[in-house]
Amino acid sequence: GVQVHANIVGMIIGENRLVVVPRWIVFLMGFLLAFAFSPSISSLYDRKGIFHHATVRLLQLLVSAGLVSLSILLYAKAGIKIEVMPILLILLLLSEITLMFRRQK
Repeated sequence: GVQVHANIVGMIIGENRLVVVPRWIVFLMGFLLAFAFSPSISSLYDRKGIFHHATVRLLQLLVSAGLVSLSILLYAKAGIKIEVMPILLILLLLSEITLMFRRQK
């Protein structure tokens, strides 16, 4: 207990405060990423190749890993906390919504 309080007091004195990114900025980042990736996901589904679904999933995995790595790096180096779960959910649902609209045509 004493060490936790000492760390808190040390952070206050040294002005080492954690910066939390507001939720509206997180959702804006998710929207912008979805807007940026929607053309590439649509073009992958238009190709109708054998591995188009796997390629989209691989793209989602790489972008998700990059986002998580970036958030960990920002937290460790600059003390900036970004809640990445809404962004990841938006990106995961983007391919499902795109596939749903492609099937309706």
